[in-house]
Amino acid sequence: MNYSSPLYIDSREEERHHWGKELRREGIDAKSASNLPADFLFQCPTGLVLIERKTWADFVASVTGSGSSDGQSRLSRQLVNSPKSAAVRIILMEGP
Repeated sequence: MNYSSPLYIDSREEERHHWGKELRREGIDAKSASNLPADFLFQCPTGLVLIERKTWADFVASVTGSGSSDGQSRLSRQLVNSPKSAAVRIILMEGP
C-alpha cells in the first residue's frame, strides 16, 4: 500500500526556518498551516503524529512555566490541549 499524507508545518516555524521549501525539494508533500497543536503534524496508518521542536532553553522555559502569567508549564498545556486522537507525540530537542 502506498500511503501518502501531507506533512503540515506550523506557519510560525515555516516563516522562521522555511522547512517546507527544503522538504518539497526532497519530494515531501509539505504544507504550512496556522494554529497547529504542534510544530509539525502528519497522519500515518496508526494515527496522528505530532512533533514539537524545542531548543534546550525553550524546553526549560516550557517545563518551568517561565514567562507564563499563571505559572503553568507551557509544555504541559501543549500536551493537554493536543488532540486526544494523536497516536504519537514527539519532542525534538535541538542544540548543544
